[in-house]
Amino acid sequence: MRCARFTSLGFLLLCLTGCLHDRPTKTASWFDRFGSGPTGPDAIVLEYAIIERPAGNPTINRDAWKVIDEQVLATETRYLLNENGLRAGLIGGLLPSELEGLLANPKSTMGYRRRRLYAGNPAVLTINPTAGLAEYQLKATPDSSLTTVRFEQARFSLSVTPEHSGDGRIKLKCVPEVEYQDKKHWLPPGAAGMPWLHSKPIERVASLGWELTLSPREYLVVGGINETGPKLGNQLFGGMNGTDKVHRLLIVRAGRLTPAEAGPDLTALTPGKDGIVPVASQASYSAVRGVRP
Repeated sequence: MRCARFTSLGFLLLCLTGCLHDRPTKTASWFDRFGSGPTGPDAIVLEYAIIERPAGNPTINRDAWKVIDEQVLATETRYLLNENGLRAGLIGGLLPSELEGLLANPKSTMGYRRRRLYAGNPAVLTINPTAGLAEYQLKATPDSSLTTVRFEQARFSLSVTPEHSGDGRIKLKCVPEVEYQDKKHWLPPGAAGMPWLHSKPIERVASLGWELTLSPREYLVVGGINETGPKLGNQLFGGMNGTDKVHRLLIVRAGRLTPAEAGPDLTALTPGKDGIVPVASQASYSAVRGVRP
Protein backbone atom coordinates (compact mmCIF):
# COMPACT_ATOMS: atom_id res chain seq x y z
CA MET A 1 0.00 0.00 0.00
CA ARG A 2 2.84 2.40 0.87
CA CYS A 3 4.53 1.64 -2.45
CA ALA A 4 1.33 2.35 -4.32
CA ARG A 5 0.84 5.63 -2.45
CA PHE A 6 4.35 6.85 -3.27
CA THR A 7 3.83 5.86 -6.90
CA SER A 8 0.60 7.89 -6.97
CA LEU A 9 2.30 10.86 -5.31
CA GLY A 10 5.13 10.75 -7.83
CA PHE A 11 2.63 10.87 -10.68
CA LEU A 12 0.85 13.76 -9.00
CA LEU A 13 4.04 15.80 -8.69
CA LEU A 14 4.82 15.06 -12.33
CA CYS A 15 1.41 16.45 -13.27
CA LEU A 16 1.91 19.61 -11.22
CA THR A 17 5.45 20.32 -12.40
CA GLY A 18 5.44 19.09 -15.96
CA CYS A 19 1.95 18.77 -17.35
CA LEU A 20 0.09 21.99 -16.58
CA HIS A 21 -0.10 23.82 -19.87
CA ASP A 22 -2.22 26.17 -21.95
CA ARG A 23 -1.66 24.39 -25.24
CA PRO A 24 0.07 21.25 -26.56
CA THR A 25 3.85 21.49 -26.68
CA LYS A 26 6.60 19.39 -28.21
CA THR A 27 9.38 20.18 -25.74
CA ALA A 28 10.00 18.20 -22.58
CA SER A 29 11.45 21.12 -20.63
CA TRP A 30 9.08 23.01 -18.34
CA PHE A 31 11.24 26.11 -18.78
CA ASP A 32 11.03 25.85 -22.57
CA ARG A 33 7.26 25.94 -22.35
CA PHE A 34 7.59 29.25 -20.47
CA GLY A 35 10.18 30.66 -22.90
CA SER A 36 8.11 33.48 -24.40
CA GLY A 37 6.49 34.65 -21.18
CA PRO A 38 7.36 37.54 -18.84
CA THR A 39 10.72 37.48 -17.04
CA GLY A 40 12.35 39.42 -14.24
CA PRO A 41 11.64 39.84 -10.52
CA ASP A 42 7.95 40.64 -11.07
CA ALA A 43 7.19 37.50 -13.11
CA ILE A 44 4.95 34.86 -11.52
CA VAL A 45 3.91 31.39 -12.64
CA LEU A 46 0.37 30.13 -12.04
CA GLU A 47 -0.36 26.43 -12.44
CA TYR A 48 -3.90 25.20 -12.21
CA ALA A 49 -6.03 22.14 -12.80
CA ILE A 50 -9.76 21.97 -13.51
CA ILE A 51 -11.23 18.74 -12.19
CA GLU A 52 -14.53 17.44 -13.56
CA ARG A 53 -16.88 14.79 -12.15
CA PRO A 54 -20.58 13.92 -12.54
CA ALA A 55 -22.85 16.31 -10.65
CA GLY A 56 -23.38 15.08 -7.11
CA ASN A 57 -20.13 13.08 -7.04
CA PRO A 58 -19.25 12.69 -3.32
CA THR A 59 -15.49 13.02 -3.80
CA ILE A 60 -15.54 16.44 -5.44
CA ASN A 61 -18.53 17.76 -3.49
CA ARG A 62 -17.87 16.41 0.00
CA ASP A 63 -14.83 14.21 0.64
CA ALA A 64 -12.20 16.58 -0.78
CA TRP A 65 -13.48 19.46 1.35
CA LYS A 66 -12.90 17.55 4.58
CA VAL A 67 -9.16 18.18 4.21
CA ILE A 68 -9.30 21.77 2.86
CA ASP A 69 -8.86 24.67 5.28
CA GLU A 70 -11.71 27.09 4.60
CA GLN A 71 -11.12 28.95 7.88
CA VAL A 72 -8.32 30.98 6.27
CA LEU A 73 -11.04 33.24 4.88
CA ALA A 74 -12.76 35.82 7.05
CA THR A 75 -16.10 34.74 8.50
CA GLU A 76 -18.07 37.33 6.50
CA THR A 77 -16.32 36.30 3.29
CA ARG A 78 -17.07 32.61 3.87
CA TYR A 79 -20.69 33.44 4.62
CA LEU A 80 -21.15 35.48 1.46
CA LEU A 81 -19.43 32.88 -0.73
CA ASN A 82 -21.55 30.09 0.77
CA GLU A 83 -24.74 32.11 0.25
CA ASN A 84 -23.81 32.24 -3.44
CA GLY A 85 -22.95 28.56 -3.68
CA LEU A 86 -19.17 29.05 -3.57
CA ARG A 87 -16.40 27.84 -1.30
CA ALA A 88 -12.61 28.29 -1.20
CA GLY A 89 -9.70 27.27 0.99
CA LEU A 90 -6.07 26.20 1.23
CA ILE A 91 -4.26 22.93 1.63
CA GLY A 92 -0.54 22.60 2.31
CA GLY A 93 2.16 19.94 2.47
CA LEU A 94 1.56 16.51 0.97
CA LEU A 95 -1.81 16.29 -0.73
CA PRO A 96 -4.21 13.74 0.74
CA SER A 97 -5.42 10.77 -1.29
CA GLU A 98 -8.73 12.48 -2.11
CA LEU A 99 -7.00 15.27 -4.02
CA GLU A 100 -4.24 13.04 -5.38
CA GLY A 101 -6.84 10.93 -7.16
CA LEU A 102 -8.61 13.96 -8.60
CA LEU A 103 -5.39 15.50 -9.93
CA ALA A 104 -4.13 12.23 -11.37
CA ASN A 105 -7.30 11.95 -13.46
CA PRO A 106 -9.03 15.34 -13.91
CA LYS A 107 -11.48 13.99 -16.54
CA SER A 108 -11.77 17.50 -17.94
CA THR A 109 -11.13 18.75 -21.46
CA MET A 110 -9.54 21.80 -19.82
CA GLY A 111 -7.32 19.65 -17.59
CA TYR A 112 -3.96 21.08 -16.56
CA ARG A 113 -2.95 24.59 -17.54
CA ARG A 114 -0.41 27.28 -16.65
CA ARG A 115 0.08 31.00 -17.01
CA ARG A 116 3.23 33.08 -16.77
CA LEU A 117 2.53 36.75 -16.10
CA TYR A 118 3.70 39.86 -14.31
CA ALA A 119 2.60 40.56 -10.76
CA GLY A 120 -0.50 42.72 -10.71
CA ASN A 121 -1.85 41.41 -14.03
CA PRO A 122 -5.01 39.27 -13.86
CA ALA A 123 -5.22 35.77 -15.29
CA VAL A 124 -8.77 34.86 -16.31
CA LEU A 125 -9.28 31.16 -15.64
CA THR A 126 -12.28 29.97 -17.64
CA ILE A 127 -14.13 27.22 -15.76
CA ASN A 128 -17.51 26.98 -17.47
CA PRO A 129 -17.03 28.07 -21.10
CA THR A 130 -20.44 27.06 -22.46
CA ALA A 131 -23.10 27.94 -19.92
CA GLY A 132 -25.44 29.28 -22.62
CA LEU A 133 -28.50 30.87 -21.05
CA ALA A 134 -27.72 31.39 -17.36
CA GLU A 135 -30.27 32.41 -14.76
CA TYR A 136 -29.44 32.34 -11.07
CA GLN A 137 -29.85 34.16 -7.76
CA LEU A 138 -27.15 36.49 -6.45
CA LYS A 139 -26.58 37.88 -2.97
CA ALA A 140 -24.17 40.76 -3.53
CA THR A 141 -23.60 41.78 0.11
CA PRO A 142 -24.33 40.18 3.49
CA ASP A 143 -27.24 42.58 4.06
CA SER A 144 -28.75 42.53 0.57
CA SER A 145 -31.62 40.40 -0.67
CA LEU A 146 -31.34 37.78 -3.38
CA THR A 147 -31.71 39.12 -6.90
CA THR A 148 -32.26 37.13 -10.08
CA VAL A 149 -29.54 37.51 -12.70
CA ARG A 150 -29.93 36.43 -16.32
CA PHE A 151 -27.27 36.30 -19.05
CA GLU A 152 -27.32 34.96 -22.60
CA GLN A 153 -24.37 33.04 -24.08
CA ALA A 154 -22.68 33.16 -20.67
CA ARG A 155 -19.08 32.13 -20.06
CA PHE A 156 -18.02 31.87 -16.39
CA SER A 157 -14.46 32.44 -15.17
CA LEU A 158 -12.42 33.29 -12.09
CA SER A 159 -10.09 36.27 -12.41
CA VAL A 160 -6.90 35.62 -10.40
CA THR A 161 -4.42 38.47 -9.87
CA PRO A 162 -1.10 37.44 -8.27
CA GLU A 163 1.10 39.74 -6.20
CA HIS A 164 4.38 39.21 -4.37
CA SER A 165 3.61 39.35 -0.65
CA GLY A 166 7.14 40.32 0.39
CA ASP A 167 7.80 37.18 2.44
CA GLY A 168 8.42 34.74 -0.41
CA ARG A 169 4.75 33.93 -0.77
CA ILE A 170 2.25 34.91 -3.47
CA LYS A 171 -1.00 36.75 -2.75
CA LEU A 172 -3.89 35.80 -5.05
CA LYS A 173 -6.83 38.17 -5.51
CA CYS A 174 -9.80 36.22 -6.86
CA VAL A 175 -13.00 37.64 -8.40
CA PRO A 176 -15.75 35.66 -10.19
CA GLU A 177 -16.78 37.06 -13.56
CA VAL A 178 -19.11 36.26 -16.44
CA GLU A 179 -18.75 37.19 -20.10
CA TYR A 180 -22.09 37.38 -21.87
CA GLN A 181 -23.93 38.41 -25.01
CA ASP A 182 -25.57 41.84 -25.03
CA LYS A 183 -27.77 42.52 -28.06
CA LYS A 184 -27.47 46.26 -27.44
CA HIS A 185 -23.96 45.94 -28.87
CA TRP A 186 -25.25 44.56 -32.16
CA LEU A 187 -25.46 46.67 -35.32
CA PRO A 188 -28.82 46.92 -37.16
CA PRO A 189 -29.41 44.35 -39.94
CA GLY A 190 -27.73 45.43 -43.17
CA ALA A 191 -25.41 47.92 -41.48
CA ALA A 192 -21.79 47.92 -42.58
CA GLY A 193 -19.13 46.65 -40.24
CA MET A 194 -18.70 43.82 -37.76
CA PRO A 195 -21.79 42.35 -36.02
CA TRP A 196 -20.30 43.45 -32.66
CA LEU A 197 -19.33 47.03 -31.90
CA HIS A 198 -17.04 45.85 -29.11
CA SER A 199 -16.03 42.62 -27.43
CA LYS A 200 -18.60 40.91 -25.24
CA PRO A 201 -19.28 42.71 -21.97
CA ILE A 202 -17.97 41.22 -18.73
CA GLU A 203 -19.71 41.34 -15.36
CA ARG A 204 -17.21 41.18 -12.47
CA VAL A 205 -18.78 40.29 -9.13
CA ALA A 206 -16.29 42.32 -7.10
CA SER A 207 -18.31 42.02 -3.87
CA LEU A 208 -17.65 38.24 -3.93
CA GLY A 209 -13.90 38.66 -4.34
CA TRP A 210 -11.37 37.41 -1.79
CA GLU A 211 -7.62 37.26 -1.17
CA LEU A 212 -5.43 34.39 -0.01
CA THR A 213 -1.65 34.13 0.31
CA LEU A 214 0.08 30.91 -0.76
CA SER A 215 3.49 29.51 0.07
CA PRO A 216 5.12 27.44 -2.70
CA ARG A 217 3.77 24.22 -1.17
CA GLU A 218 0.23 25.39 -0.66
CA TYR A 219 -2.69 25.07 -3.05
CA LEU A 220 -5.78 27.21 -3.46
CA VAL A 221 -8.92 25.11 -3.97
CA VAL A 222 -12.16 26.68 -5.22
CA GLY A 223 -15.46 24.97 -5.93
CA GLY A 224 -19.22 25.18 -5.81
CA ILE A 225 -21.77 23.87 -3.35
CA ASN A 226 -23.80 21.47 -5.45
CA GLU A 227 -26.91 21.39 -3.25
CA THR A 228 -27.62 25.13 -3.17
CA GLY A 229 -29.78 25.37 -6.30
CA PRO A 230 -29.56 28.18 -8.89
CA LYS A 231 -26.66 30.16 -7.45
CA LEU A 232 -23.50 31.64 -8.95
CA GLY A 233 -21.44 28.71 -7.68
CA ASN A 234 -23.48 26.23 -9.70
CA GLN A 235 -23.09 28.34 -12.83
CA LEU A 236 -19.35 28.83 -12.33
CA PHE A 237 -18.49 25.24 -11.39
CA GLY A 238 -21.40 23.37 -12.94
CA GLY A 239 -22.05 22.63 -16.58
CA MET A 240 -22.77 19.96 -19.16
CA ASN A 241 -20.56 17.35 -20.77
CA GLY A 242 -22.68 16.26 -23.69
CA THR A 243 -25.99 15.32 -22.11
CA ASP A 244 -24.53 14.75 -18.63
CA LYS A 245 -24.45 17.31 -15.84
CA VAL A 246 -20.99 17.79 -14.35
CA HIS A 247 -19.42 19.61 -11.42
CA ARG A 248 -15.91 21.09 -11.40
CA LEU A 249 -13.16 21.93 -8.93
CA LEU A 250 -10.28 24.39 -9.40
CA ILE A 251 -6.84 23.78 -7.85
CA VAL A 252 -4.19 26.53 -8.17
CA ARG A 253 -0.51 26.75 -7.27
CA ALA A 254 1.64 29.91 -7.59
CA GLY A 255 5.41 30.35 -7.68
CA ARG A 256 8.37 32.46 -8.71
CA LEU A 257 10.84 31.96 -11.54
CA THR A 258 14.47 30.87 -11.42
CA PRO A 259 17.19 32.96 -9.73
CA ALA A 260 18.66 33.89 -13.14
CA GLU A 261 15.36 35.46 -14.17
CA ALA A 262 14.00 36.68 -10.86
CA GLY A 263 17.05 38.69 -9.75
CA PRO A 264 20.13 38.35 -7.55
CA ASP A 265 18.18 38.24 -4.30
CA LEU A 266 17.05 34.70 -5.14
CA THR A 267 20.49 33.21 -5.88
CA ALA A 268 20.33 31.05 -2.78
CA LEU A 269 17.79 28.88 -4.56
CA THR A 270 18.99 26.13 -6.87
CA PRO A 271 16.96 25.63 -10.07
CA GLY A 272 16.28 22.15 -11.36
CA LYS A 273 17.39 20.89 -14.76
CA ASP A 274 14.31 22.44 -16.36
CA GLY A 275 15.38 25.89 -15.12
CA ILE A 276 12.54 26.22 -12.59
CA VAL A 277 13.10 26.44 -8.86
CA PRO A 278 11.87 23.16 -7.32
CA VAL A 279 8.96 23.32 -4.93
CA ALA A 280 11.05 21.95 -2.07
CA SER A 281 13.67 24.71 -2.51
CA GLN A 282 11.04 27.45 -2.64
CA ALA A 283 9.42 26.10 0.51
CA SER A 284 12.46 27.07 2.58
CA TYR A 285 11.56 30.73 2.01
CA SER A 286 8.30 30.52 3.93
CA ALA A 287 6.59 28.36 6.49
CA VAL A 288 4.05 25.89 5.22
CA ARG A 289 0.68 26.38 6.83
CA GLY A 290 -0.86 23.10 7.97
CA VAL A 291 -4.38 21.91 7.37
CA ARG A 292 -6.81 22.23 10.22
CA PRO A 293 -7.94 18.93 11.69
